[in-house]
Amino acid sequence: KDWLIHGRKSSKNTSKRKRQQLHHKRTQDNRAKAAGKIVDREVVRGHIGQVHALAISSDGKFVASGGEDRTIIIWNASSGEYVDRFKGHRDGVSCLTFRRGTHQLYSGSLDRTVKIWDVDEMAYVDTLFGHQSEVMGIDATSRERCVTSGRDRTVRFWKIPEESQLVFRGGQVGSMDTVTLLNDNMFATGSDDGTIAVWAATRKKPLSVVSSQSSEAPLPWVSSVGALRNTDLLASGGSEGFVRLWKVDSNTSKLSLIGKVDAKGIVNGIAFGGRGRYLVIAVGQEHRLGRWTRVPEAKNGIMLVRLDLDEDKVRGIDEDGDDDDDNGDDGGDNFLVPASREKVQQPVADSHDNESDSDHGSGIKKIKGKGKVV
Repeated sequence: KDWLIHGRKSSKNTSKRKRQQLHHKRTQDNRAKAAGKIVDREVVRGHIGQVHALAISSDGKFVASGGEDRTIIIWNASSGEYVDRFKGHRDGVSCLTFRRGTHQLYSGSLDRTVKIWDVDEMAYVDTLFGHQSEVMGIDATSRERCVTSGRDRTVRFWKIPEESQLVFRGGQVGSMDTVTLLNDNMFATGSDDGTIAVWAATRKKPLSVVSSQSSEAPLPWVSSVGALRNTDLLASGGSEGFVRLWKVDSNTSKLSLIGKVDAKGIVNGIAFGGRGRYLVIAVGQEHRLGRWTRVPEAKNGIMLVRLDLDEDKVRGIDEDGDDDDDNGDDGGDNFLVPASREKVQQPVADSHDNESDSDHGSGIKKIKGKGKVV
């Protein structure tokens, strides 16, 4: 009798678990259908939910994407095909970057950790602990080092082979939401209190701090910074309707404003492309991680602005912050090829519209046009 009762209970429990699993699967399928991810009953391999971060390997072979579904997906950059998926973060993936010259991937997450992945082997490598709040920004050097910024108001410079980290505080009272490397030993951060700071790995305090946002901006927030690696050129953007271009002084590391580019909306990402010939700006109506403010007249998309660099004025900065005689030549790469040397088949900006000449020793001869959102 006891055996029969026990058997009946087990059968009921098993059926209940099966119903729960089926309900869970149907819920996931319904969410996928609502997101347009199911076609002819086949689930397209992609993210469920928002995509928060993208990174491309330096050889252009792989693209990595991370999102609120806590996963990282590796894509073939040429074909756009799904390659593999990494799982391990306990919260959304907020930032990604590849180590230069390799297929080693670094990911930062809202779970306060940084993880290392080997894309060649499609394997997990290690987890870096230290941040006391969400990791917001990340960048990597050509060596086994990376720099991260977070809402705990710190920047951390990770020396992975040595299993050590350098912690930087001060200069910014708000969350450090974005970080970019100037070279292997210098980096810049942007904060939600509207400031930009330039740092060196050899000093605990910032080399220089400047307020980049105007008081008229609806949200005094530097949401993105980007640098032309191994040069003195830095860009920053927020919610004020344009991207600022800065020159980093090679002796004092102070920032000098050298130009502006109209960018209506929230600037969620900045990168220099084509070896400095283009400025790539990700703009949107809202911030990529939240709905704190909205610019309804803005378009969600990518804006490309063509730059005309002057090699005689754009200078490289070595790891000590001094002038680099080889103009930032790192391993034979020339980062300072002017746009005029290569014919652009489809210019992304009208060269006769709002041309801005600059003669501040910045190395930018012209900012050609306002750019177009694509």
